Amino acid sequence: MNNNNSDYSITSELLKEESKLKGVIRKWVADQHDQADVYQETLTTVIEQHQQSPIKNPIAYAITVARHFAWKLGNRSFEVYDESSDLRESHSAEDSLLQNEQIEKIQQVLNAMPPMRQQVFIRRRLHNQSREQIAQELDLSEEAVKKHISRALAQIAMHVDF
Repeated sequence: MNNNNSDYSITSELLKEESKLKGVIRKWVADQHDQADVYQETLTTVIEQHQQSPIKNPIAYAITVARHFAWKLGNRSFEVYDESSDLRESHSAEDSLLQNEQIEKIQQVLNAMPPMRQQVFIRRRLHNQSREQIAQELDLSEEAVKKHISRALAQIAMHVDF
């Protein structure tokens, strides 16, 4: 397959999922102009990466790239993307309300955590950093990182019904 066909293929695949990708970006970035910038940067990055090495799941990769660009903008109040929520046929108003309440509870619990625990948990769960990476960057042992993550999960579980 030549490069132009490959670029066309990945571009058309991304455009099929345009509303999904833009919806995720809207959750993470408030300003419409910033949303457009994140979307364009995401498409460009995914296409450029695909030219270097084929991407098996372009939309999943695009969502990861978009999250990175949203984070770089400094908008750290976004939630983790959960693809399963897009697979549901419909949401009742009650389900949506319950989900929003759970998100608010989790945010409150996160805000009440000791700063180091909060930072370790966010790096692990939102930014997908390895425990080893977190330990190195924060000058902690891997065991300390593991304990912070466990305690954060326990603290969240105590306050949120899943």
